[in-house]
Amino acid sequence: VLSSAAQRIEFHHGFLLPKEGHAGPSLLAVPPKFCNPGLALASDFRNVPAEVLNHNHAVAEEVTMRLSVKALALSFGITWAVLIFLVGICHLIWPSYGTAMLQLAASVYPGYSVGGFGSVIWGTLYAFVDGLIFGAVFAWLYNTFLGAKAEAA
Repeated sequence: VLSSAAQRIEFHHGFLLPKEGHAGPSLLAVPPKFCNPGLALASDFRNVPAEVLNHNHAVAEEVTMRLSVKALALSFGITWAVLIFLVGICHLIWPSYGTAMLQLAASVYPGYSVGGFGSVIWGTLYAFVDGLIFGAVFAWLYNTFLGAKAEAA
């Protein structure tokens, strides 16, 4: 529970400001949370109640970032599909470009072969599904291990 002094201020864009209706200093300097704490001077915190600093620090330690399985799956799928598509198009223009990469994809994706524009589209679809599955599995594993770490701590 924060003291009455701590309840009279609010965090806004990296600074603690007095809440409306409360008397107090016009601005309490606190560096933004994304700045390097080593650059902050002790004088920057002179007007900030200790429990506010401790409260903000404790909240930052308790927050854990979980990955969105859907967002990461779509990101990986789209990225891998665009890459395969661009390499395939470049291979159509310059036949020696990306041959080894496309042959590797052909060895992994059943029914895909290095060839004309139809194979570029087919490879792009395979790559999207492949990236989608990889991104979903990666995010799921990350979130699973993150939960196991939190339970162990």
